[in-house]
Amino acid sequence: MAAAGGRLGNIKALSICFIFLVSGLIWLQFSSSLWMLITFSIIHGFAHGGVFAVISPILAELFGTVSHGLIFGIVTFISSIGAAPGPVTAGYLFDVYGNYGISFMILAGLSLAGLFATLTLKPVYKERSLSNGLR
Repeated sequence: MAAAGGRLGNIKALSICFIFLVSGLIWLQFSSSLWMLITFSIIHGFAHGGVFAVISPILAELFGTVSHGLIFGIVTFISSIGAAPGPVTAGYLFDVYGNYGISFMILAGLSLAGLFATLTLKPVYKERSLSNGLR
């Protein structure tokens, strides 16, 4: 997906990843055989890996590279904190409802929210060039 980010733009590549994540999680709701689960695994693995491949370049596009390490660390930390309750919540919902369907629909909804958030991204960092007085 990093190569797609170089050709299409990283934000478009991230949008494509989110589309695949949403599609895969919806597909999982209707999976009833092994080949369908394998198809989900391929789609989800491609999309989830793609998200990680383009996050760093997107942060550099949006905020520049001066504080890239700090910003990337903050984003990674916040995403880890956000992901931490996921397994416990999914386990609780399984105990209450007897399946993971609601958990996967919540994940699909969060992925859809990520897609919409991605579509609103605009760079806030403007690269200064030599013609702007930097010598």
